[in-house]
Amino acid sequence: MDMINVKINGVAYSVEKGCTVLEAAKAAHIDIPTLCYLKDINEIGACRLCLVEVSEGGKPFRMVTACVYPCTDGMEIKTTSPKITASRKMNLELLLSNLTENACKACNAGGKIELGGLHTEAGKTFYVKDNGNGMTSEQLSQITVPFYRTDRSRNRKDGGTGLGLALCKRIAEAHGATLSFTSAPGEGTTATLFFSTETQKFYNSMTTP
Repeated sequence: MDMINVKINGVAYSVEKGCTVLEAAKAAHIDIPTLCYLKDINEIGACRLCLVEVSEGGKPFRMVTACVYPCTDGMEIKTTSPKITASRKMNLELLLSNLTENACKACNAGGKIELGGLHTEAGKTFYVKDNGNGMTSEQLSQITVPFYRTDRSRNRKDGGTGLGLALCKRIAEAHGATLSFTSAPGEGTTATLFFSTETQKFYNSMTTP
């Protein structure tokens, strides 16, 4: 097996020649969050969640997607930096936007949507609450399953595929957060996104020079 030398976050490693940055990091037990990546099935780097910074041949660091970018001998890799964190935050903005859009679709004309947040010692909570149609317990248990749709006629009209909340859940988990839902027929739905204090400490450490 041919090996090459790389540095990940300043530490030297020998990795298999031809491996991706993501595979090299996994071999070194370094976690890089992913969303769209499924080995041998969906290796496209489209979600941009696995962004890292690399330098090759002494050139300036630049952003690449770890799941598809190949390692080269002498490469230096940063898996955490302020630039990387800022880029990943865009995925969280997408998550919150998607939750708000779903709340809008659940409401009838004149419906209400409430957005809020709470900061406690345990962590930070964000929520999106609507007074729309609500869901049964059976529907609620399935809403983050890919391709599940509680209202098939509405989603066909809107062009939806039923992937929205499944992706939201994966984005939340990739950032160390939990996404949960409460609902009842005729009473609306509340989506709650929770970041623990430990998760926040981790991301704060990533942005500290």
